[in-house]
Amino acid sequence: MFVDAIYTKVREAGAVRSKGLLVALGVNGDGYREILGFMAADTESEGSWGDFFSSHKGLVRAIGKHFQGAACSMCARKSISPRSRRT
Repeated sequence: MFVDAIYTKVREAGAVRSKGLLVALGVNGDGYREILGFMAADTESEGSWGDFFSSHKGLVRAIGKHFQGAACSMCARKSISPRSRRT
C-alpha cells in the first residue's frame, strides 16, 4: 500500500485555494494500481492523516493482519517496482 497527498486548486466560498487529496493506493495481482481510499484535507498534518486512517479502519486492520512486518518507505515513487508503474 502506498499513501500520499495530491494537491489541487479548489473553489470554496468564492475563493480559489489549495487543498490536499489524501490517497491510499494498492497494487493488484496483475500489477495494476488501484485506489483503496481517499479523503480531502486542508493540510497533510498528523491530524488529517489520523482522520484518514481512522475512517479506513478495516483497511488498516487488514494490512496489519496480512502483511505483518511490512516495510515502510517515506517516498512511494522510489519504492514502486517497474511492473506496478504500468497503468
